[in-house]
Amino acid sequence: MITGSNSSEHYVGYDFRCVRSRFGVDSSLQAGCFIKEMKADSALIIADNVLSRKTDFITRIAAGIEETSGAKADIWSGTEPEPTDRSLIEGLKFAGNRKYDVIIAIGGGSTIDTAKLINLYSEYPVKSIGEYFGPPIGIGRPIPGPLKPLIAIPTTAGTGSEVSPVAVLTFHDKNMKVRLANDYLRPVLAILDPKLTVTMPPRVTISTGLDALMHAIESFTAKPYYERLESQAYCETTVFQGSNQVTEVLAEKAIRLIGENLERAYRNGMDLEARSNMMLASHLAGIAFSNTGTHISHAISYALSVLSAEKGYRLPHGIAVAMTGPSLLKVLSNYVPQKCEKIAYYLRNHLTQENITPASATYALYNLLRKLGLPRDLSELGFEESDVERIVQQTMNEKGLLAQSPVTPTEDVLSEIVRMSINYRLLFN
Repeated sequence: MITGSNSSEHYVGYDFRCVRSRFGVDSSLQAGCFIKEMKADSALIIADNVLSRKTDFITRIAAGIEETSGAKADIWSGTEPEPTDRSLIEGLKFAGNRKYDVIIAIGGGSTIDTAKLINLYSEYPVKSIGEYFGPPIGIGRPIPGPLKPLIAIPTTAGTGSEVSPVAVLTFHDKNMKVRLANDYLRPVLAILDPKLTVTMPPRVTISTGLDALMHAIESFTAKPYYERLESQAYCETTVFQGSNQVTEVLAEKAIRLIGENLERAYRNGMDLEARSNMMLASHLAGIAFSNTGTHISHAISYALSVLSAEKGYRLPHGIAVAMTGPSLLKVLSNYVPQKCEKIAYYLRNHLTQENITPASATYALYNLLRKLGLPRDLSELGFEESDVERIVQQTMNEKGLLAQSPVTPTEDVLSEIVRMSINYRLLFN
């Protein structure tokens, strides 16, 4: 697309970035082949704590690495759900001054995010954990250069962290959950073994699956790449660039796969076909959103997570994102109606009416959430009308996410979405 004014015109293009991936049942046991290919002598495996205790996946993968490649593989299994700066510091203590040739993350998004940050701080130490994060946590110090190769082996189907340039961390003392986005954090290889996901409990299956669905929906509806500011420098690129023709195809496929398989995987965790389709969908959605960015529902989710912690419970990330999804689609149906109608079509298994319109997307997603046992609205999770202003104000700080929204995310728009999410009756007025 040509844009410009009067005397100058230029072509607004986009980058498409994708991680090498290996997909298939038992592909995790082939990790050693890639370590051998890298000619690595040492590896640090950062593993999910629960998975380490309850399965033999980690030790089998480590043994295969050492047998196939000859590389020494150390294991640290101290990661935690929704990782904090405290667990990151413990991981850095384990890594110490040892210079591993490659980092391997085996676990869900929290484990992979932790591995990204251990890789960063081991390679480029700083005085304070917060320095690489932007205000109010830190000073937004630039990452100096490339990191060690990171191989991600996800054990959930949802976060897309195995292909994304993002790491999320909660700073315990400040009670703030923040993101760090930089292409240096992106893994070099993703190994996708659906068999590793069959041990996921139903609740985790729901949360991660809905996270993937919202990645796909927000990526699909993100502002198009050609609406970026014309003042952007000719050689300048950004991590998140808005939707394009490639990401739209990936997101559409992911939405359809999740609409057809998430409920199946939830009801029968040993359904390997459903698990495989969910892992593929999560991966496709991850590739899509890691290029486009997500927007409003993800931005709101961080405020919901912080507020729920203050109310005395941990709200899983995927649930926090999905609970505002129907309200988001209701608003977007007036701005990107054709895309909302497509979303409704891909989720049509969860509709009762045959006639599909842009407004049907709201009903389809809401019905899916109810089939999965989620609450009717955020009020059932303890949120009240009095929380709206604070949620909106915290969400307005997520400028990097909100920049991808196809509708200008004013306080009024965000308030409408939050209010409808707190009271489902408003959603269907």
